[in-house]
Amino acid sequence: MPLANHRTGNPGHICDVASPASEWWECTDCERARARRRKDAAKRAAITRAKNHPDWAKPEHADEAWQRLAHRVVADAKRHGLLPILDGTIACVDCGAPAQEYDHRDYGKPLDVEPVCICCNRSRGTATWPSADRYKFARLDEPSQQVA
Repeated sequence: MPLANHRTGNPGHICDVASPASEWWECTDCERARARRRKDAAKRAAITRAKNHPDWAKPEHADEAWQRLAHRVVADAKRHGLLPILDGTIACVDCGAPAQEYDHRDYGKPLDVEPVCICCNRSRGTATWPSADRYKFARLDEPSQQVA
């Protein structure tokens, strides 16, 4: 089997080690160099994406997840008796008509709701979404600071 030089037809190799004729073989130094180049390119791409698109790391349906969670918490609260069931006896806080829905103004506070009719809920618009820095938790592996 003839031996081929790394540099023959394969740009990016850093050594002159003779290798088998296989195009997939690389020495350890060349593999490390290629991994380093890929890592650097990924870092540059992430910085560019973060500059051009501030929400690029946010999951595609993150807002809907907050909304579903808030609605599920309200449904559980109604089922357990923490919130009254809207059966027409409770008035809308905006117009006084029978309330049919609970309206969130902030999906980060799922039990902070007001009973409203459907028309008033639509006119109020969408609630605010929790911001990314709103829920920051301490890491467990960080040493805790003791108060002297």
